[in-house]
Amino acid sequence: LSKVIDGVWTELSEPQEFKVVKLREGALPAKNISEINAFRKRFEAFQQDMTAVRTVLSKSQSLVSAMSTALSSATNPTPELAKSIEDARNALLTINRKMNGSKAKNEIGERNSLSPGDGQFVGFVALGSTYGPTGNHVAAFERAVNQLAGIKSELKTISEQTLPGLRSALKEAGAPWIEGEGLK
Repeated sequence: LSKVIDGVWTELSEPQEFKVVKLREGALPAKNISEINAFRKRFEAFQQDMTAVRTVLSKSQSLVSAMSTALSSATNPTPELAKSIEDARNALLTINRKMNGSKAKNEIGERNSLSPGDGQFVGFVALGSTYGPTGNHVAAFERAVNQLAGIKSELKTISEQTLPGLRSALKEAGAPWIEGEGLK
């Protein structure tokens, strides 16, 4: 047991050992604890990736919106640059639909295609049971992991290549400062 106050770490006691035992046996035989822990670690990594992708996607969409506004104030805007910004916006909207489903379908209660978020639900259900992840849990989670990896790859290309290129093109077109550019 320890505490941290104003950046100062203080040990309050020595480590104590204890043993956790089941209160009762479940209806299904429990999975091996190492198998459950391996699934838990993969699930935690997946959750971190989900958070990172959602954050980068949101910031990228805000940046493209700001770029569109900046283009309207540029001294030398071009139709090609306007098209490139719109293409980036559409690509981000497509990624958003893959991540979160269709907003229109959500509003009327229609079913959406499976998304990585479904993998989060599966992970919580699997780890909340007394016997660990079933074969169906693992298969559904793997689908979500693979889907997120594809989305992450698409988003990485846009955020690391497309958007910096558009930022440079906007500067050349005489557009005003955009949040995130740093100081001139």
